[in-house]
Parts: sequence; structure tokens; C-alpha cells
Amino acid sequence: MAEVIQVGCIGCGGRGRLYTSGLAKLPGFRMRGYADARIEAAKAFQEAYGGDYATTDLNRVLEDPDIGVVLICTYHDTHAPLSIKAAEQGKHILLEKPMALTIEECEAIERAVEKAGVRMALGFKMRFMPVIAKVREKIGTPMMMVGQMMDKRWADTNWAQQPKIGGGNVISQGCHTTNILTYFAGADPVSVYAEGGPMTHTGTDIIDNVVATIRYKNGVVASMIQGDAGLNPHVSKFFFELFGKDGKGAGLYNRCHEATLWGADVDRIGPETLTPQENEDIEGDQGLLRHFAECVKENRPTLVGPREGRVATTIVVKIFEAVRTGKPQKIEV
Repeated sequence: MAEVIQVGCIGCGGRGRLYTSGLAKLPGFRMRGYADARIEAAKAFQEAYGGDYATTDLNRVLEDPDIGVVLICTYHDTHAPLSIKAAEQGKHILLEKPMALTIEECEAIERAVEKAGVRMALGFKMRFMPVIAKVREKIGTPMMMVGQMMDKRWADTNWAQQPKIGGGNVISQGCHTTNILTYFAGADPVSVYAEGGPMTHTGTDIIDNVVATIRYKNGVVASMIQGDAGLNPHVSKFFFELFGKDGKGAGLYNRCHEATLWGADVDRIGPETLTPQENEDIEGDQGLLRHFAECVKENRPTLVGPREGRVATTIVVKIFEAVRTGKPQKIEV
């Protein structure tokens, strides 16, 4: 690996800006090229973060021999072809979530990454939120969980709400929920049953709100509530509840910036109990970037790699199948 790793960004929107600005500050990395369908967006990134070129030609970044890392922050339907080509070109990949819209696409990405021997991280920032990590340490493996991510109604014109390019809010944001529930469970999912449907959007077959029950291999059971029927200001958009063994438990709220615990050796985790560095990265974005950078430099797998991305998407796809068939679905990962 070169002493200074050149980086390319494909998709110069909000997440692309966050990843570019963060990675550009880390030692050993330099931004080189930017690609976006809107040349003005790519040029704005070059002006803000340096580099050698801005283009509307995605292949220029993917095929650039000087680029060792590529950030893919594009519409969900493009994740598979772009990630597969990036892997085939020998580039390490930071891919914004969800990994893809289908299980088959996720499997194809995973095969390409493994064959190429490159490193991949999904944009599962919540895995690096300090409060989430501390709650898992204090509670251990739970018996039951609730994972809730409810948002204000998404606009019908939101690109992520379009069936073919975004897949809707349940897969777009629900992959965060399934990833964290699996992290808390500490085991693979084995089955799911769900009810829901197109509840907040008319004239579409996108399933936009669900209540699901997920069972894990070690017996842990989780209830997942996902959708855009409304944002509860009391618990916030992100809310998790863990019921552990020996009377232990925790409730995470305020976007998982705070937690109330019972039966543990602490009764609260929040800003006043965190270090200054942890408070600066309360959302986990910088932790994700630092972890990805270290794994690239040390050539080791990430904690949020292609398998984790595939499992997260698989659970959501099986939730959709359960809703549409009215039958429990087995999950094989």
C-alpha cells in the first residue's frame, strides 16, 4: 500500500461530503478525483477538499490506477455495479448503506470483494456510536430487544422513496436498525415475521411501515418498528430497548446519544459520562472513517464489511416477503 493513499469520491452529495471531509483529514490519505452526474457538484468538492479532477464520468474514478480507495455515495440501485467494478479494479471501498436493494446484489458484491482481496466498509455509523458500544458492554447479550426507527413522512418525490432507485425508507434506514439489532444480539438471524404495508404513501406498492419480530440463532428475540408514520419527540427517531439477563436492561434514546440502564453498575450513559472525543463523535461518523482507514492501512477486515451489509439487507428483504405473504420467513445467512 502506498504511503499516501489516493481517494476518489463517486456521488458528491451529503454523505459524500461527510466522508470526503472526514477522510481528507486523516493522515496518509489524499483526495484525488470526484465524479457526479452534476459537474458543478463534483467541482465544488474539488474546490473544497483539493484533488486533481472533477468529472461526470464515473469510470474515470473507477479506472484511475492512482486511486486506492473509492467512496461510493450514490443511489441505491447503483451500489452493486459500482462496487463490483471498484473491487475488480483493486480499490478498497467505503459504500454508503444499504449495501444493495436485493440479496442477490449483496451476494455479488461480497463475492467480488472477496475475490479481489480488497477491504470494504458499509456506512453503518451507528455501530460506532459510543453510547451503543457502552450499552452492549454493560448489558451483554439480551434476551429481548426493541429497535425503533420512525421518521416524519418522507416526501413522495424523495429519490430514496422511488421503488427502483431507492427502495423506500424501510430498506434505506431499516438496514441501520437490523445491523444494530444483530450487533446487540451477537448472533445471526434465523427467522422473521412482519406486518405492515404501504401506509403513508398512496399509489405505490412500496412497504413504508412495518412491525417485525426477528429471532436469532442464540434465542434472542427482537421487535423492530420501522417507517415514516411520525417522529416521537420523546424518544427521538432512534430508540432501542434491551432486556438482559439477571434483571439488566437499557433504553437508548435521543438518537442513541443517551441511555438509561437498570440492574447494571451504572444507571445512565450520556454526554456528561463520555470523554470529549466521544462527545465530538456522538453520531459515530468519524469512528467509522477511522476504523475504515485503519483496516485499509493494516489490510484487515472491517467490522462493518460485506457480510454485515448482506445480513442487514437480507433481514429487510425477508421482512418484505413476510408482509406480502402473511407468512414467517426463514433467514439463511
